[in-house]
Amino acid sequence: MGFLLGRKAVAQELPDKVKEGLIAKFALETGTVDKMRFSGKKGQYSNRPVQYFRIYDPDLISHGEPAKVKYNDFQLDMSGDRKALLFDGHIEKDGHILLTDRRAPTPASPKPGLAG
Repeated sequence: MGFLLGRKAVAQELPDKVKEGLIAKFALETGTVDKMRFSGKKGQYSNRPVQYFRIYDPDLISHGEPAKVKYNDFQLDMSGDRKALLFDGHIEKDGHILLTDRRAPTPASPKPGLAG
């Protein structure tokens, strides 16, 4: 976790371990992950110190400067920039990373034979 603790609570490039986790768990391309940014904050999870983070697409930020997005900017579901939130999670002190997919669901394609 030490590789995140010195960082500010504003947008940063993703640490290599987080990039690797996104690519492995969600089969994302390296170029896609390289464009993502994250913002984090220190916290507690089950009485353990962790680094919480949120990963977003800076191209989907509608107001202000994407480089100045803070962790709590995605706090409210009604936020105009909620659509920019892609993943969130935390990093344990031992380096274990928990990732959760927060991307908007994609519409299901129509099933064959059900078109009207």
